[in-house]
Amino acid sequence: MINRRRLANLGCGMREIHTVNEWIDVKDMLATAALLVETVRLNAAG
Repeated sequence: MINRRRLANLGCGMREIHTVNEWIDVKDMLATAALLVETVRLNAAG
C-alpha cells in the first residue's frame, strides 16, 4: 500500500508476529526482496 507521501509498507509473510515463535518462510522473504528490487529499478528509471 502506498500512502500520500508515496511510501510503501511491504509485508513479507511473517507468521506469529511479535511472539517468541515469530518466523518467516524463506520463499516469502525472497519474493518480497524481488518485489523491492523491481520497485526500485522501475522508480530509478524515471
